[in-house]
Amino acid sequence: KLSIRQQYAPAGIIQRVSDTAAIAATLYASQWLVGQPYSEKSLLAILFASFTFMLAGDATGIYRGVRSRKPDGELMSVVATWLFTVLVLACAAFFTRFGDHFARSSILGWIFLASATIGLMRMLLRILFESLTRGGWAVKRCAIAGVNPLGMQLFENIVQDPASGLRLIGFFDDR
Repeated sequence: KLSIRQQYAPAGIIQRVSDTAAIAATLYASQWLVGQPYSEKSLLAILFASFTFMLAGDATGIYRGVRSRKPDGELMSVVATWLFTVLVLACAAFFTRFGDHFARSSILGWIFLASATIGLMRMLLRILFESLTRGGWAVKRCAIAGVNPLGMQLFENIVQDPASGLRLIGFFDDR
């Protein structure tokens, strides 16, 4: 049985690292703003939140690729993924009483700061990846099978969208 294995692109790895950094930085920032000291509980919360966000992100498709969705759709998916993560964290904190170690104001600040920071980092990475693609980096060569109306439409789509990361090398046709 043949199967198609998912290939992890560098962009997806960079996005995961960026998301984890945003989750960590915003928790530390929200704790600092309310005067709450950092502790090993903060690190545990970051690890659990990052793990949950990545699992939920795989389910919502936010790591599928920069070119696979429009910016507003990506932002909505990121916010939905973060809200799901917050819901899981809230349930875990309720049942384990782990939330008692954090000030409510720092948790509330973290919820809003993380969502905004992850979205901002995603848009900055999108701009970076698109500019690299236009500059010739991460470009994939492709060929179109068939010189017919559908093949010509595909050709026009590729030519009109240089940020797609596709470079047409030719057509295949047996006519």
